[in-house]
Amino acid sequence: MTQLGSGKSVRAFIGIPLDRRTQHTLNRGVRQFKAADELSLNSRETIRWVANQNRHITLAFLDTITLEQVVELQQALGKALADQRGFDTEITGIGGFPDAKGAIIGAYMSSSPAFEALYQHLFEVCGELGLRQEGRKFRPHITLGRFKTSGRRYSRRRPRPSPFVRLHFRLKVDCVQLYQSRLTPKGSEYAVMFRQGLQ
Repeated sequence: MTQLGSGKSVRAFIGIPLDRRTQHTLNRGVRQFKAADELSLNSRETIRWVANQNRHITLAFLDTITLEQVVELQQALGKALADQRGFDTEITGIGGFPDAKGAIIGAYMSSSPAFEALYQHLFEVCGELGLRQEGRKFRPHITLGRFKTSGRRYSRRRPRPSPFVRLHFRLKVDCVQLYQSRLTPKGSEYAVMFRQGLQ
């Protein structure tokens, strides 16, 4: 398990890592999106793209947790996911998220009973440990970038819809990881604290 360093608490989330094949497919899709979006040189919009090493599928954002809670979570997930099998899921395309005018550029993913079961297991475990979670409906996706406009940090909505680039790529979900999120002058950086494999 990654050490916390001098601090006794961290900002953390549970997510699914991406392999090289998935990253390659996403890079190709991003290039297609850029070509289709046709952002002009005079546009007030810019996109801050997520670095490859920071891409992941978020399952649960936990905000700030203590070292003791990290240990408890690792133990609880080991028990809760002992019989959880790995499964395949599909990236269906890249576009604005959560809809065409959303300020996030995301890779859309298909859900499934296995995906929903994994999310439900995590939701229940975090609830039993008293860990705060976002109350949004689970919509699996991969954040690839965020729109910014001059004079503002980030946009909430785009004035025009983003294009949608269709992809059909299957990836294997065979583990979940707890990530520590650190805010740096160059943006957020993520470090893996522990990994829980699936059967």
